[in-house]
Amino acid sequence: MRKEISGKEAAKLKTIKRMLYFYAGACTLVVVASVLICLNTAESRQTGWLLLMLILPATTLSILSVVLAVREGRKLSAASLIVGNQILYIQSAVFQTQHNEEGSVNHFQEPVEVFISCFGILLDSKIIKFNQDGIRLKAVEIGRGCLSIEYGTDRSTQRVKLLYDGADIGRLEDIIERFRYETGIIPALKEPEERRVMIERIRCNAVNCYLLTGSKGSVLVDAGNPSDVSRIYEGVKDKNIRLILLTHGHPDHIGAASELARLLRVPIAMSRDDAVLLEAPAARKLQGHTLLGWILALTSNWSLREETDNRPSSVMWLEDGQKLSEYGVEAEVVSLPGHTKGSVGVLTGEKDFIVGDALFHILRPTPALLYENREQMEKSTEVILQSGAKFLYAGHGRPFSIQKFTQSGDIPFQRGLL
Repeated sequence: MRKEISGKEAAKLKTIKRMLYFYAGACTLVVVASVLICLNTAESRQTGWLLLMLILPATTLSILSVVLAVREGRKLSAASLIVGNQILYIQSAVFQTQHNEEGSVNHFQEPVEVFISCFGILLDSKIIKFNQDGIRLKAVEIGRGCLSIEYGTDRSTQRVKLLYDGADIGRLEDIIERFRYETGIIPALKEPEERRVMIERIRCNAVNCYLLTGSKGSVLVDAGNPSDVSRIYEGVKDKNIRLILLTHGHPDHIGAASELARLLRVPIAMSRDDAVLLEAPAARKLQGHTLLGWILALTSNWSLREETDNRPSSVMWLEDGQKLSEYGVEAEVVSLPGHTKGSVGVLTGEKDFIVGDALFHILRPTPALLYENREQMEKSTEVILQSGAKFLYAGHGRPFSIQKFTQSGDIPFQRGLL
């Protein structure tokens, strides 16, 4: 029986519809413009070449728009079928896909909405279809905070692994029964994973904060600018925050810390080596050795001169190697000096590494583009490369894999390690 589509689910489909209408409108606009050009130039021989030069790209754009519109139309049809016949809806989950034959794993660490039905899976804007082109659902494994789905053809198998808050999906017994009834597949019950840490990126304009959620609590890493208080608080207020950890003392990472600590009633922690930056953010000058780094250093040193009243007044001091298990998260603090003397990162048991501004991801993954001490920055990059980390979370830009970082070609001083 087709289920009624809720407001949130309808909004998901509206996003796809907007793209469909955009491409269809672009196609119509190009065709109309082409006809008008033809009518206005048909009587002039001197404009023949001009007409040809305009018609060829217009035709190409029309064909491209039609192809894209057809693709979005098919996507909308598939998404509507999945959403309207859903077995399971997960409001927020991080996921990874794995191809069994190649052994390759693609990480998608930002939370997405997930819809699962016997017709396929809708992962935000990504659609995986079942029962088409020989692709079928093969196996399902489900636990309180993890769901694994295997699908594919007789010759190849792929797997999607979802991590989520178990409280959001209801009783496992009911979900297992729905899978059995709708797909004929009886999910295997998976025991809870130990020491699992989920990471959620909270984007605050140009800077990132990260929420680490473990089995017994959560840690907020960095706190953005003062204007980001409401955005961050709304995202973490129900997450059992037990600590605010600051990767370093620059204002764009500590600006909302004091107010969030008051609202959440939790302590703030950072390295003692950055204590001076709480009182005088411009006390230590930043530098860069690339054109972009030099520009960023120039603008940053200027902005650090501005006075601020939002600095934390009560702070605990972190040590290199300090465990965060007492705050509910299986992870440890790693000293990463260079960008600032007191920069630190957080390495989880699953080898996800929050590195603060020790690395950047603006145009591509790079070591810190601006720093107080270049030699220390390079040594910290070496620490990151040798940590066994699989996925890296920078203070600026999207998260990225260690493979993407090592293949970026922007770590010449580390070639012997790669």
